Amino acid sequence: MKKKFLTSLFLLLVLSTFLVACGEDDGEMSDQEKAEKFAEEMKPKMEERIHAEDYNNFVKTIKFEKNVEISPMGGVFVHATINDKYDVSFTLNYNDKNDVATYSFDDELAKKWEILTKTNQPHYLTKRIPRKTLHQNLK
Repeated sequence: MKKKFLTSLFLLLVLSTFLVACGEDDGEMSDQEKAEKFAEEMKPKMEERIHAEDYNNFVKTIKFEKNVEISPMGGVFVHATINDKYDVSFTLNYNDKNDVATYSFDDELAKKWEILTKTNQPHYLTKRIPRKTLHQNLK
């Protein structure tokens, strides 16, 4: 009887130690928390990138989604909405905290920004139009 009691007590002690050790928080953030913090830090860079394309001051509001996605390759995907209507997606790279790796937006927003040229090619396939020239052509 005493042997059963000691065996049960020992097993209970081992089990409780195991449960406490597994449930202990080591203070490190999860990958999702790290990605969300990084996206929050990069918001000014993402806004700067949007405003760099916005020659005619079309953008009034930018709302970033709270949930970010982690790419299998280690990048962070962030989605935003411009003027409550147009979607923009960003890819951030942990290794480059000074700039946005890539971003994309739909053609409707590109037309609002007047990025598509007369040949209907995206702006990155054509020569960049200087801001001063663009504003003169809009008048």
